[in-house]
Amino acid sequence: MITFTRKQLYDLMWNEHKSLKKIAELYDVHYPDLLNVVHENDIPRPGNSFWTKLNMKMDISDETILPFVESKDEKEIRIRNTSDVHKKEKTKEKELSDQDKGEEVRKEATDEIPHEQEKMKMHRVIRQYKKSQNDYELYLKDEKWNRDHPWNRKRVRYAKAPPDFFKELISEEGKERAFSILNLIFVEAEKKGAAINDDLSVSFDGYGVKVSFVESRDSVPHQLSKEEAREMAEYRDELKRHSWARKPRIDKYDHPFNGKLRINITYKVWLRDEKTRRLEDKIDEIVDAIYAEASRLKEVQEARIAEELRRKKEREEREAEARRIEKEIAMIRSLLKKAEDFRKAEMIRTYVKHMQESNGMSQELAQWALDKADWFDPGINKDDLVLGTKNHNRDLDEIKEEKLKDRYLFWSRF
Repeated sequence: MITFTRKQLYDLMWNEHKSLKKIAELYDVHYPDLLNVVHENDIPRPGNSFWTKLNMKMDISDETILPFVESKDEKEIRIRNTSDVHKKEKTKEKELSDQDKGEEVRKEATDEIPHEQEKMKMHRVIRQYKKSQNDYELYLKDEKWNRDHPWNRKRVRYAKAPPDFFKELISEEGKERAFSILNLIFVEAEKKGAAINDDLSVSFDGYGVKVSFVESRDSVPHQLSKEEAREMAEYRDELKRHSWARKPRIDKYDHPFNGKLRINITYKVWLRDEKTRRLEDKIDEIVDAIYAEASRLKEVQEARIAEELRRKKEREEREAEARRIEKEIAMIRSLLKKAEDFRKAEMIRTYVKHMQESNGMSQELAQWALDKADWFDPGINKDDLVLGTKNHNRDLDEIKEEKLKDRYLFWSRF
C-alpha cells in the first residue's frame, strides 16, 4: 500500500504534468484504484485538451487551471500496489474452477472500464445513423413485399439510403464494436472542442476528418459444402470417362473475420488492435491523430487560399497594367489624329491664302474652306452645318458611314 494526500496527487497532475497512468506507473499503484480515489476525493483533474496540447508541445497558458480546495477532514489516501493486486488475483485463480475462472476474468476485465463508460449511451449521431439504417432496411422490405404482392400493396414511407460507413470490410459483430469505439472517440473529441457531423466525421475548426474501420481476416482451409462435394464427385466420375472434364472452381482457403480491428485516419495514419492494447485503450491517440489530420487539412486549405489570392492579385495587376498600356496607346493615337487634323487645317489655310493672293478663289469659296479648316482644327473645333462636330478619332469615311447609317436603315424598310 502507498500513501498519498489530496495535495500531493493534485501537484503531481497540475504542477508536474503527470497523468494518472504515469503516476500509476511511477509509484507502481493499481490504476483503477487510483482513478476511483481521485474521483471519490474530488481531486480536480486536467481535461483532455490540456494533455493534448502538452503532448503536442503547444502553449497551455490559456488552459484553465482548476484550483485546489482543501477539505476540512484531510486524511491520508492509501492505494494498493500492483504487486498486491496480482497476488490477490493469483490467490483467487487457485480457488476458482475452470468455469468460474473464465467468469472471473471477464468480470475483472469489465471492472477495468471506468464507471462512466459502463453507463455511457451511444452518441446522438450514431443513434441517428442506426435509425436511418433501420428505416432504409424496412423501406427495402416493404418495397419487396409490394413487388411480390401487387394485389395487396402496403403504404411505403420512403427512406434514403445512409452512406455505407463500413463498405463490407467488417463483420456484424465488428460493426457493434466499431460503433462503441466511435462513441468513445466522439465523447473525447467533443471534450476537446470538436464537432460531430451526421456522416460520422469529426471536425476541428470546421475541417472534418472521417475515419474508417477494417477487420482483419484469417486464412483457413476451405471446408467443402454438400453441393461442392457433389460437384467434385461428378468431376471425378467424368474424368474417368473423358480427359477434358471441367474441374469445378472451388477456393482452397476461406478468409473469415477474426475480430481484430484497424482504424484508418488517413491512408498513411492508422492504428490497430495489439496483443497488449486494443483500440479502446488508444482513444486519446486516435483523437490526437484526428486533430493532427484536421490541422493538416487546415494548413493545406489556408495555403491553397493564400495561393489563390496571390494568383488573383497577380492577375489583377497584369490586367491593370494591360488597361494602363491600352489607355496610353489610345491617348497616343488620339494625339496623332488631332495632330494630323491640325496639319490638315494649316494646309487648308495656307492653300486659301495662296489662292486669294493669286485671285484664284472666290470670296465665298475661301470662306467655306476656312470654315472647314476651323472644323479640322482641334483648338477651334467649330461645328459644321452638315457634318456636325469633328470627331478627331475618326477619319472622313467613318464619319460618312455614321451620318448615312440612319438614312440607309430608313430606306431599307421599304
